[in-house]
Amino acid sequence: MTKYQSNIGKFQTLKCKLKTLARTIISTILGKNPFKKILKREKLESTVLEQEIEIINKLGLHARAAAKLVKIASSFESSIEIEKQDQRVNAKSIMSVMMLAASRGNLVKLYIEGTDQKDAMKAVIDLISDKFGEDE
Repeated sequence: MTKYQSNIGKFQTLKCKLKTLARTIISTILGKNPFKKILKREKLESTVLEQEIEIINKLGLHARAAAKLVKIASSFESSIEIEKQDQRVNAKSIMSVMMLAASRGNLVKLYIEGTDQKDAMKAVIDLISDKFGEDE
């Protein structure tokens, strides 16, 4: 093992210890884990938005279109999934989106959940409706 690799290992160990220490301090001061309540509250307040939309651009969800979809999806905090014929994938993963192989005329269903879900839904629908910014 090189000196560099050894230092990386020590850094990662220190990073884990600092995270644990920070959590312990916060829970000691507040008497509980405040993050659990925040996460639970957000889960209860948000419901999954669903929308079915047709792929209308000539080449379908090809590499460039998939990359644009992933870029838009990744710009939001919300969980964004896209489904075609019972195959549901993470819209923030280029490989997953490409595996859908959605061509022109295919119906896909969007599932979006999170704090900015309405904005995310609008952005994704606008992108698909605009034929991913392509001429045809």
